[in-house]
Amino acid sequence: MGYHTDHTLDNFHDLPDEVIDRMEELGDYFADMASEDGYCGGKWYDHDEDFKALSKEFPDIVFELSGSGEGDGTDSPDLWRSYYKDGKVQTCVARVSYAPYDEKELS
Repeated sequence: MGYHTDHTLDNFHDLPDEVIDRMEELGDYFADMASEDGYCGGKWYDHDEDFKALSKEFPDIVFELSGSGEGDGTDSPDLWRSYYKDGKVQTCVARVSYAPYDEKELS
């Protein structure tokens, strides 16, 4: 089984050609992402370690990776964005909020 996540490299179109070429060389999920305009769906459990390593090769580039996991609808959605630079990562989990009740909005 496993857990499916849709991965999107948000700044894919801003990356230099040498980075895209390197992603293709690395194969697997990176190659899928390079050929699918920054998108890759699957069970990429090592994406953190893989992007840390790639960002170490290109230390001046910030890689912006978003993920959308398969939620079951009973809890908060699995949405996150990670930023990778020079072998380090910052992960931000999405926060879902609702507007307060406003009787004027009733229709």
